[in-house]
Amino acid sequence: MRPKISNKNVAYVIRGEYGFNSINQFFEHTEHHVMFREKVIRKVVQEFTHYHFHNDGKLTTFNPYTNAFESLKIENFNHVTSKEELLKELSTLHKARMAMLDKSRKKLVQLSKNKDRDKDLEPQVERRLGREAELQGIHTEKGKDQDHDREQ
Repeated sequence: MRPKISNKNVAYVIRGEYGFNSINQFFEHTEHHVMFREKVIRKVVQEFTHYHFHNDGKLTTFNPYTNAFESLKIENFNHVTSKEELLKELSTLHKARMAMLDKSRKKLVQLSKNKDRDKDLEPQVERRLGREAELQGIHTEKGKDQDHDREQ
């Protein structure tokens, strides 16, 4: 289960994974190490929101209702330079994901309630007279063979 987005939980992940005592210390020490800060923020975002960067370089998450990956236009987290911005970004991503999942779920529910769907499920069988006669002939031949076996 996804951990709750809070100051304490984010600090716990950063402390446990990378050894920084606080989120502020993390941002102070990585001020000039943009690549490392980006790596840590990506890990935190993945941990709390289930978003990750896909091969095409966009922030992506899996939608279980459609079995597809949904992506956002975010390509990096260079704009996140403080604790407040990080928490705001996590909150925004979480809300966006929940809205997307809710929209997908409602769409599936609406489709299942739609009466037109029942028409799609009605069987439409075309009769093939030649095949029907052939099967009837095979059935009568088997019946004669079985009767012949009983007589013996």
